[in-house]
Amino acid sequence: MQINFEAKELKKAKKYVEKLTTKEEELVQKRKKKSSSFFKDLFRFLFK
Repeated sequence: MQINFEAKELKKAKKYVEKLTTKEEELVQKRKKKSSSFFKDLFRFLFK
């Protein structure tokens, strides 16, 4: 019984960690997009 319980907890923890990493990756992607578009806009503004 104890081993089964621990296995379930490990699965939950693994899912939780996977969720966190995917969230982190999404945030990084958004940040990259924002910064790249920011620089594009800046260059457009400067070199009109």
